[in-house]
Amino acid sequence: MRAQTPSQPKTVAVRGSATRELAPETAELLLTYRAQDQVRNADRAREQQDRLLAVLNEYRIEPARLVVYNLMASGSGWSKTTNSTVYLTTQYKLTLDKPAIINELLPKLVQTGADEVVVSNLLSSRLAAFRLEVASLALADARTKAQHIVQQAGLKLAGIRTIAEVLPAGPAAPLIPERSRYRMLTFGSAASVGADAADVVNPVNPRAIRVQVAFDVEYEVQ
Repeated sequence: MRAQTPSQPKTVAVRGSATRELAPETAELLLTYRAQDQVRNADRAREQQDRLLAVLNEYRIEPARLVVYNLMASGSGWSKTTNSTVYLTTQYKLTLDKPAIINELLPKLVQTGADEVVVSNLLSSRLAAFRLEVASLALADARTKAQHIVQQAGLKLAGIRTIAEVLPAGPAAPLIPERSRYRMLTFGSAASVGADAADVVNPVNPRAIRVQVAFDVEYEVQ
């Protein structure tokens, strides 16, 4: 007498996802100024700095929130010791506690002489808790899809068999719960967004942290 092999359980696999936006508490901007031969253009550099400080004063932003983030010099020409042109790039980081003014502020910063202004990061102390809320919505979305499928087949949905979070491709996210990985939005002589196919449908909002969560869930079916 041959032993009967146990039948494989009936299952249904779905992907649940959810996307929500969180208003940031703080925004970080990077301002880049490039100059040729800083010694000869010292007056121009001082004028740019004065215009920048005037904009900060106009929006009641403390000067202490503006710090030098990076300083780089490079040269060009057949000889770096004689006939060479020196280029100096100064990058400032500006921390805002009023992210709502970003859209209005960015053009003013460009007009100070900045070659590029980048919204580099949006921060919120609620990000970790907010992400859990979005995760719950993603799981609810998965269950709704699974229930619809099995009902069409005249079956009933049972418990979860397996579950796995779908992580974004690329480098791992920072291990800082209050920080957000944020696609850079650049303002300069021409505004541009570092976009992929998803960004065409969901453009970057420079005043909101977009949180996306997805799960692949397998349910048993009765």
